[in-house]
Amino acid sequence: MADLEQIMVETPVMPHSEQAEKLVLGTLINDPNRLSDVRELLPVDAFYIDKHKDMYRAVLSLADKGERIDVITVMGECPKLGIKIAPAEIALMASNYTSASIDEHVAILNEKYKRRKFFEIGALLQSNAYSEVNDINDVLTEVKERLDGV
Repeated sequence: MADLEQIMVETPVMPHSEQAEKLVLGTLINDPNRLSDVRELLPVDAFYIDKHKDMYRAVLSLADKGERIDVITVMGECPKLGIKIAPAEIALMASNYTSASIDEHVAILNEKYKRRKFFEIGALLQSNAYSEVNDINDVLTEVKERLDGV
């Protein structure tokens, strides 16, 4: 898999939208009732920026435990999950809020996530096209499974 890793490293920046990530996270922290609509469409990896993934993970953790979601509880949940984010960053994230629908921003994140997955699958195909180490039928099965997961 070294070829796959090399292809991934050589790509300067994968598709993402930092602004949409911030707006969705800020809105979820301020209006956690929207999480039920967002959660099914956005796995943690739909967020490209690591600290955004971590904040979303904290929001999901709180929701799974049935606890209140707000700036203070997200700040408290992060250390419990081993997440190192400055409280000021969480407070700043919460300032990215919209009272309007976030559906469009969720759709943007979902699309960017799928594009990254397609790139990953393409890189897998490309690396295996030059190598005969893996059985081609096994590669095809893996690619089909990954495509089904997108």
